[in-house]
Amino acid sequence: MPDPTHHQGSLNNNEYRARWSSSHEGQECTQFMGWAMACKGKATSNVTYNPDDPPSAYNNPFIHSLQAYIEMGRQVHGPDWDPTTQPLDGEFIIRVGGGKKHGRYYIGDGLLDTASTPTLSQVRARSTSSSPAIRPRLSTSQLQVQELQTRMQAQ
Repeated sequence: MPDPTHHQGSLNNNEYRARWSSSHEGQECTQFMGWAMACKGKATSNVTYNPDDPPSAYNNPFIHSLQAYIEMGRQVHGPDWDPTTQPLDGEFIIRVGGGKKHGRYYIGDGLLDTASTPTLSQVRARSTSSSPAIRPRLSTSQLQVQELQTRMQAQ
């Protein structure tokens, strides 16, 4: 990956959010927004979260997971569901990331309470035919192809 995966430095999500908030006149910054904006720029920069930003606005090719998470939430809760007003949902993250890979969640690793977040096998056991699908996690090369296709469609 040519660019850094995030711009948090040694800050955890809570510290990034607090620094962003103090640098932006006390505006609220939720966990989800903090995670997304850390993939765009430093907390003290002019970075903001906009759900309509294309993947090219982010420096992390895994930002497609952000859109998958939003789609999952809207599939379950309806088209008006807003991830910026809700706590991160561990089950959604398990479903969009195909479980925990190499000991890490697809998004928001370190933000989820592992005691209350179900495992992939628990999610599978509870799933029915009407449950949202458990998606396989895409590799970096698959994500790069997907982003290239998105850019070509935008032109």
